[in-house]
Amino acid sequence: MKILVGMSHPAHFHLFHHTMEILKRDNHTVSVVITPKDVLEDLLKASDINYIRLTERYDYSGFTGKLAKLVHSSVNLDRLVRDYQPDLMIGSFTQMAWVGRIRKIPSFFFGEDDITYTFLQSLITYPFIKHIVAPLETKVGIFNYKRIAYNGTQKLACLHPNVFVPDASRIPGVDVNHPFSIIRMVNLNAYHDVARKGLNSDILRRIIQKAETIGPVYISSEKDLPEEFKNYRLPVAVSDIHHALAFATLFIGDSQSMAVEAAVLGTPALKFNDFAGKISILNMLENNYGLTFGFKSSEAAALLKKMDELIATTDLKSVFANRRNKMLQDTIDVSAFFAWLVGNYPQSISMIKENPDYQYKFR
Repeated sequence: MKILVGMSHPAHFHLFHHTMEILKRDNHTVSVVITPKDVLEDLLKASDINYIRLTERYDYSGFTGKLAKLVHSSVNLDRLVRDYQPDLMIGSFTQMAWVGRIRKIPSFFFGEDDITYTFLQSLITYPFIKHIVAPLETKVGIFNYKRIAYNGTQKLACLHPNVFVPDASRIPGVDVNHPFSIIRMVNLNAYHDVARKGLNSDILRRIIQKAETIGPVYISSEKDLPEEFKNYRLPVAVSDIHHALAFATLFIGDSQSMAVEAAVLGTPALKFNDFAGKISILNMLENNYGLTFGFKSSEAAALLKKMDELIATTDLKSVFANRRNKMLQDTIDVSAFFAWLVGNYPQSISMIKENPDYQYKFR
């Protein structure tokens, strides 16, 4: 089967990397198209994965710019699909929904965000997509009839123990034999981030001061750091960030994605932005397993208090390793499930709808 994979964010590389490897081993032909963002191309190149750009890397800022990017990339995808003629398209990619409907090619949208969080993207994607693959907790509204639900999170596609083993040799700039903390700062400039606040210089200073009581502090940031914080920059390649997260004692950040990554790796994750309490996946990890904790931008004092509580916890890493193990007992090997679902299409759809528990064969 000829399968086309669409990526528009570095997280999509991690989401599909192992699934693509399994599909290739099973003799499927897999091709990748992207709209470049951040370090997506660096990750693909580091893994020797060939890809085709649907847009060039120039500024598509603002609403009109993002709309122009969507239209431009959709037109280019349609041309490519017309020539390539894939049997199936998968991705977290609105363009595939449109082109798939026009060209009558089945398409999968892999989502994890609630429809209330990414309402605009859902509104222009879900009516046209064939199948929505999303965790059990994720809300997809009236499109639930299209959903293939699974017990897990997207981050387990690259961080499940079956596919990821932390390796200290991959982060030589960090001493993993002593406690250290990682702070993540993102731009919060997506359309759904409008008017949402996260970390700023004032709270960052207070977090660093407290975290330094147990060891070094490292900052990973999408945006330029003020001069006073530049010495804290994490000395780890972007492709090795998960190894650093796994060995960290604490994670603090305003990134939804990295908070989930830290949590499923068993590292206490404190998320600080105005989406606290509004994301189903993070709520599940917090309420069911105690792996992460969310705080709004008005709750800096509560965040710092939780840091004190965690720092004072005896054998903190062991406590959270046990919480992680409980989570892993309840969830599945997401990449293995994705590869089966895609590689055995369309029979797999009938099988999983008739017996949703079939997913638990993938542990």
